[in-house]
Amino acid sequence: FFQAEDGIRDYKVTGVQTCALPISLLTICIPTCNRSQFLQVMLQALLPQVSEYPGLVEIWVLDNASTDDTSVVLHQATQLGPVNWHRQDTNVGPNRNIVFGPSNLANGKYTWVLGDHNLVRPGALSRLIGLLTQHPEFDVFYASFRCAVYPNHWPESASCGYDGPFDYTSFGSGEDRVYNQWAQVLRVEDRKST
Repeated sequence: FFQAEDGIRDYKVTGVQTCALPISLLTICIPTCNRSQFLQVMLQALLPQVSEYPGLVEIWVLDNASTDDTSVVLHQATQLGPVNWHRQDTNVGPNRNIVFGPSNLANGKYTWVLGDHNLVRPGALSRLIGLLTQHPEFDVFYASFRCAVYPNHWPESASCGYDGPFDYTSFGSGEDRVYNQWAQVLRVEDRKST
């Protein structure tokens, strides 16, 4: 998560009127392209938790010109909680699509880029909001994550979060810690680090 420098971010998107929006605490940007089956379950896990924090958390799905039923999934997702999306006119590649949200859409003091295949655990957003508000002096946060192998552990649905089987964690046991250097977060002994 990276902290914005000021309390207002210019909202500039091609085809959308430019305006200054007040900053929220957290913007979650979710890049996707032709992965509606993952995105649907991911939004089932995330959006009900976002609904608990009106005005504090905004969601932007970054659709990289998907040709599957992503637009249908996004319209259905509005029933689960607040969600915004931007669709690229053409596929701009994964890197440009990922960077587009934080650079052009995010209004949050912090921005979290979360993959369309990442399922948040029940209560995860509450825990994160607590940490962000308790530690405004931090500019960067690292969120440890658990990984499951598809299709072995991928659920058909994940209402309000997923707490099912997984294969490994990205780092440690998931407890909250303060580190002075990024090197303390990385696990150099294997590829399971960030």
